[in-house]
Amino acid sequence: MIALAIIFKDGKAPALFNSTGKVKEVVAAELTDPGSAQFRNIREIEPGNYCGEVNAKTALGGYAGFTTFYAFEAETTDGKRKWFATVGGLGASHCALSR
Repeated sequence: MIALAIIFKDGKAPALFNSTGKVKEVVAAELTDPGSAQFRNIREIEPGNYCGEVNAKTALGGYAGFTTFYAFEAETTDGKRKWFATVGGLGASHCALSR
């Protein structure tokens, strides 16, 4: 058995290390079958804004193929922070422009 410890200089993990799980959770919630989600190429394009690709099962039970997603954290009108995500469509356009 091998144990791995990651120690960060200031005691805090980088934003991507902390946020990737939340990004996956928010994107998966947009899918027909969240439990089947497969992720790749997740990257932070600017602070609190992430692009990547997700593949998941459709209502017919087959995988649809990898599609670009865009996930971001923003402040709502009541001053709270909330995560949002879009799969394909505008999200794909936003991510393509960030390359």
